[in-house]
Amino acid sequence: MSQEHQDPDLNALSDEGGRIVAEELDILRRIQERLDREAQNAPGQIEDLDAQLIELRDALAEAKEEDQASLVEQMHQVAALSRTRGQGRDAPVDPKNPYFGHLRLREAKSKRLRDVLVGKRTLLDDGDGLSIVDWRNAPVSRLYYRYEEDDEYEEEFDARSLEGTVMVRRSVAVMESSLRRVSAPQGTFVSDRRGRWRDAVGAAKPMLEGGVGTAVRVPQGQLGVHSDDDQPRADKHLQEITALIDKEQFNLITQPESGIVLIQGGAGSGKTTVALHRVAYLAYQDRRRFAPAKMLIMVFNEALVEYIRHVLPSLGIDGVPVTTYRKWSTQLLRKLKLRIPISHIDGVPDAVSRFKKHPVVLRMIDDRIGWQLEEAEELLKKRLGERAGADAAFAVWQRNADLPPVVRAERTLDQIKADASIPGPRAPPPRPPCGPSATTCATSATTGSSS
Repeated sequence: MSQEHQDPDLNALSDEGGRIVAEELDILRRIQERLDREAQNAPGQIEDLDAQLIELRDALAEAKEEDQASLVEQMHQVAALSRTRGQGRDAPVDPKNPYFGHLRLREAKSKRLRDVLVGKRTLLDDGDGLSIVDWRNAPVSRLYYRYEEDDEYEEEFDARSLEGTVMVRRSVAVMESSLRRVSAPQGTFVSDRRGRWRDAVGAAKPMLEGGVGTAVRVPQGQLGVHSDDDQPRADKHLQEITALIDKEQFNLITQPESGIVLIQGGAGSGKTTVALHRVAYLAYQDRRRFAPAKMLIMVFNEALVEYIRHVLPSLGIDGVPVTTYRKWSTQLLRKLKLRIPISHIDGVPDAVSRFKKHPVVLRMIDDRIGWQLEEAEELLKKRLGERAGADAAFAVWQRNADLPPVVRAERTLDQIKADASIPGPRAPPPRPPCGPSATTCATSATTGSSS
């Protein structure tokens, strides 16, 4: 296996990094060779899953106690595949992007090591010691989301206990059949288009969390794709979004089918991602009950509608209606033939007036204006700098602190213009005339302060 027809170059990596990347390259090569063999030898063949279940059942009856847990887990995988046959859901593993996670487990009783890969489809172990499990079904995939490297695990599967230690837990990015990124507790390693591997800087484990202002952004003035000579970042080749789900999010996604699941969180915390993965999970678990035509995704703006329509197919589910609340409610009202009268109110409702005049709201407005004035003051200092007349202009700003913000800004601007050696900043828009109500004057003053 090569990186876009280039031999991988691991010379720039540390010894530990080189070992990890070489190991992942070898695993990907073995998986792709197996997929190539299956595509050439039996392109249209469907596995005899019933026969495999019988073989596993017979093996389970004769197996030692320490081997029973792994055999039961294999039976889960085969049974899940058997349930999906004939329902249009048995797509093969994509060789260009076969998996996104890698676990190495040491079973507690047998002490045996086995490698398990986590992806969107299942590929059973054919004797080479490698298998891919579907994140939506296989019980062992829970270990990927619930445990970290070196953690001891204990999970109950059908009244049987699966115990052991997670020896390796890594996330990988495979793009167009090439390994481009490996993220492990030991570090994050990134390959460029020429197959040269280097240690990445930045966050080693991107997560679906954050909030307003915390997202990773390109520095101001830098657009487009950077060259391969740039220092590689840990977030340059991001994993699939399914690989970034954490333990709490995975538990929400895999809640029982009945009942209501309430997901709360701030902006950027992954609410939409969890909801979409839950849709995919439910559709996988019970295709008849959760058929795409029987589900509905409702959001509040068209931009999110378009985003969801592009994301859902990548999660293995097509045909789920996605709409806005406004469109859905309009159609419902038409269907029910309800005529809701439209009324206009000339005055301000009492509830709105009381809300605007509430002491808490007034304090919030004062605080907001205070923050804006502090920002304006810092900007004024920055623009004036050490130029002649700067002290005089700033003194005018401070001396008029009790005046409305627009008047305060106008007088400071007049002082700046009075000194020809200081180029004045762009003049603010004309102050709107005060209307008949005090509210109009207050609004104008507030608007001027933010200018």
